[in-house]
Amino acid sequence: MSEVIDLMNLRKWKFIGCVEGKRNQYHIYRVHGKRAFVVLTFKEKTREGYFKVILKGEKNGVYRKMKKIKEIESPTKKSTYMKFSRIFQQLYGYKLGYALLYTLYLLVALDKCEIEKRGRSLAFRII
Repeated sequence: MSEVIDLMNLRKWKFIGCVEGKRNQYHIYRVHGKRAFVVLTFKEKTREGYFKVILKGEKNGVYRKMKKIKEIESPTKKSTYMKFSRIFQQLYGYKLGYALLYTLYLLVALDKCEIEKRGRSLAFRII
């Protein structure tokens, strides 16, 4: 049975932190006790906003996989990214995409991961 998470009651959101990415800032909130998180980002030019709800189980799963890998660097070109994504999924059974990226930003906000800018790419390292 799936659990219903109440996102509409904004007064119950607890701000965790803000993480600076390559192009955007990611605002992290804890919602529904300790069972879920919301990652928000906004584009300054168009004022469009995006969000991702991350459940505690998803966060813990990514953290466990990343502890084995220790570090991951985001590719910059789309062709390299697609190849890297397939290899990553075969090795670790987790699809590399925006869900993983948002979860990594969440781990940075929770001080379980460090972010380092390397030229045009970002590297995430588990502490």
